[in-house]
Amino acid sequence: MKFILVAITGAIASATIPPPSPFNYGFSSSSDQNHIKQLEIHAASKFGMFMHNGPVTQWGVEIGWPLVCISFPCDVVRPNNTTKTLTNSQELAQHRQEYNDLAKTYNPVNFNATDIARRAKAAGMKYFVYTTVHCDGFLNWDSAISDYNIMNTPYGKDLFGEVVDAMKAEDIKVGAYFCTTRWGPDDSDFVYPDAMASLNSNGGEMPNYDIPTNQNLWDGYVQRFHDLIGEVAVKYQPDIFWFDCHNAPPYDTRIDDMYAAIRAENVDALVLVRGGVFSDWTELPDQSEETVKNMMPFERAAKSSPFEVCATIQENSQWTYSPFSGQKKTKKLLANLMMINAKGGNYLLNVGPMSTGEFAPEANERLDEMAEWMRVNGEAMGGTEPLFPYQSSSPVGKAGAQAYFMVRDEGAGGLSVYVMVPAEIPGDGTADENLEFDNEFVLESFRPQLMGKGVVLDDVELLGGSGEEGGVKFIIDNAHGISIKVLESAIEGGEKSLSNGMVFKLSFKQNGMEL
Repeated sequence: MKFILVAITGAIASATIPPPSPFNYGFSSSSDQNHIKQLEIHAASKFGMFMHNGPVTQWGVEIGWPLVCISFPCDVVRPNNTTKTLTNSQELAQHRQEYNDLAKTYNPVNFNATDIARRAKAAGMKYFVYTTVHCDGFLNWDSAISDYNIMNTPYGKDLFGEVVDAMKAEDIKVGAYFCTTRWGPDDSDFVYPDAMASLNSNGGEMPNYDIPTNQNLWDGYVQRFHDLIGEVAVKYQPDIFWFDCHNAPPYDTRIDDMYAAIRAENVDALVLVRGGVFSDWTELPDQSEETVKNMMPFERAAKSSPFEVCATIQENSQWTYSPFSGQKKTKKLLANLMMINAKGGNYLLNVGPMSTGEFAPEANERLDEMAEWMRVNGEAMGGTEPLFPYQSSSPVGKAGAQAYFMVRDEGAGGLSVYVMVPAEIPGDGTADENLEFDNEFVLESFRPQLMGKGVVLDDVELLGGSGEEGGVKFIIDNAHGISIKVLESAIEGGEKSLSNGMVFKLSFKQNGMEL
């Protein structure tokens, strides 16, 4: 069968995020030229690593959420994914104390930031976001603000400091994640009056009191939050500050008041404010690959207005390491990366270490396989832009086929178009193979009449294919556009990475004409 790819060569995707609010929601945190340049660099990054880490990895459960109890009785998660029903405040306090006491035994002796940085870089990741403080209130840095931090554990070393040094050595941008919802032992101004025994009566993500009638409590909480931000800014100068949860009225954390302090330490710093004001890009809901698959690409107003999808490498969608979950297949991860990049977004993939500090063997396998694929195909995601119409689905009656398009201006009249064909259908964890085909591809909209006078297709290559002529033969005609036939020998003798997705490189010459 023929796999029909529909592409228009006349336009490189320029771009759009949803229209800004009159209340400044969604506006960038700065408008100077250097800031716009840094946003363009971030938008071109395309792929990053997220890391949720902390003492809770000893339980193998999700970070922070076992602390939440809205009303009695409540079921809380315990070690090894067991549950326990709590019926009173004494039982709740004991449970929370056991969670907090995990810091006394936390010793990730095999955490190797240098190895993680090298693996991330090899897998094509350009930035790294680390949970400096999540909603359990544990600080993963050497802090003078709270004793509930990494220095007061058997590990006794500055984890975030190690990450910063290792990532910068590999030229990877470093991000500091802050959760603005916190239920740690020092957060009695959020879970009032007793962070150990009080219920989360307004739900897990909200303070358990009415802010207007308890403004002093909220102001104290916000001030302490700002102190934490300022300490991290001074000690580590992160390239990215990544603020999660609620940051807008009535839960106004006034993060914008900290922008001057952040940029006094790193003038290039970018800020993601989820659920708040003045954010440098749009963060879609967690694990939203399926949503992106079913939506039209954002028609961004500028290259500096990206969107981001954060998701887990684990199949069970838990952010911290789970011993009960496998890892998503490499072909699925790469399919999602192709799709998100082609629609103008970045993919932030979370890989959580085990309690001993290293990644699970299966997670390392995934990173190694992505690195091998990137070695062969990474040019499709380096310095490229989405190409209208961004994607192609299968012809009517041939459900399943997907392909995604990127383009790079090579200068001197040259243009490289990349047709990325994933091995699996992107989206959620369902392992649906991309449509089987007989290695013949037809790009209908690349008919000569549609490409403009003077535009010439110079070459077609299957990246990683073996043999002469890039492993393919191609024909151009006015009726069908470009027909590409992949030689069997190109796949049989080609790179192993071909099984995780194919990329075709089409080289055009413009002969002084613009596409």
